[in-house]
Formats: sequence, C-alpha cells, structure tokens
Amino acid sequence: MPRDAATLAIIALSPDEYREIVARLEREPNDLELGMFGAMWSEHCAYKHSRTLLAGLPTSGGRVLVGPGENAGALDIGDGLAVVFKVESHNHPSAVEPYQGAATGVGGIIRDIFTMGARPIAVMEHEHESAGRALRRLRELTGNFTAPPEACNTWRALWTGLDEMEASLHQHIHLENNILFPRALAD
Repeated sequence: MPRDAATLAIIALSPDEYREIVARLEREPNDLELGMFGAMWSEHCAYKHSRTLLAGLPTSGGRVLVGPGENAGALDIGDGLAVVFKVESHNHPSAVEPYQGAATGVGGIIRDIFTMGARPIAVMEHEHESAGRALRRLRELTGNFTAPPEACNTWRALWTGLDEMEASLHQHIHLENNILFPRALAD
C-alpha cells in the first residue's frame, strides 16, 4: 500500500527513498520492512544527511595517527602526545552537531574515545567543574544547607545528607585532581 508523505516523515524517509524501497523489493513494503528501512537508512545508521559534509573533512596527513573509522580519531600534537576526539554527526537537531550529543547523549562519544586508549582526564576534570557549579548553586538555593527552624526531622536529615555528600565529593575530586591525575600524566 503506498504511503503518504506524513507517514514517511514519521520514519524519516523521503518519497524518493520510498520509491527506491519499492523498486528494490519489487513490491510495497509491509510495516515492519518499512520501519527497518527507516532505521537502517537513518542518519544514525547510514549518515544519509551528513555523509557529503563529512567527506569534506581532512582524513589523512602527517599528524593523523588514526583517521575515520569505527572509533575516535587521533592526532599527533607533538612531544609524544596525541589528542583523541569524536563527533557524532547524527545527533539532532542538526546533521553535524558542533556540541555534545543533543538527543542521544555522549555515551557513544566517550566510549569511542576510551577505546582508543585515551586518558580521560579532561572528561573527568569537566565533570568535576560541573559538579562544583551544581553544588555551589544548590548551596545558594538552600541557604548553605540550612534547614528552616520549622523543618521536620526528615527535612533536616536531607540537608545534613547534602552537606555530607558535598564533603565526600570534594574529597573525591581532591584525590583525583591532586594525586591521581598528576601521577597518570607523569607516566
């Protein structure tokens, strides 16, 4: 059964792509087949929108240690160091997303960087800075974790718990930033 443009838009297929599916199958696809084509021909799986844009990026050169592929790329930055990076082109709303994953998160990006053997210190330092900002804001909003005089015991326990969590997190960040990271970078 022919599909209308609205139905095709739901599964991110164009009318031309639908005609291509019909031609390849030599019949109309059923709902399951149409859904599978929509998934497999998506930006996420096939890079259908960004492939031409990505093809314009440099992929080789004297400083390219690892070019395009399954995981992250790596560039020689001198002094025995390399920078490892990854961009997910299939995060919406744009075909080439200049920031962290807008819809799918950054899990795949981080996984691909780690699989290249990169030391994720910059990621952890960023997380430490983000946690610090969040805790500062939480302190502002709660009057330095001070429960109001009329607060019940549960409310007071929450404020005490927040204070303890902050102290524990500060200890964790201190150990990583001032002991673990310098040792890792010295290796």
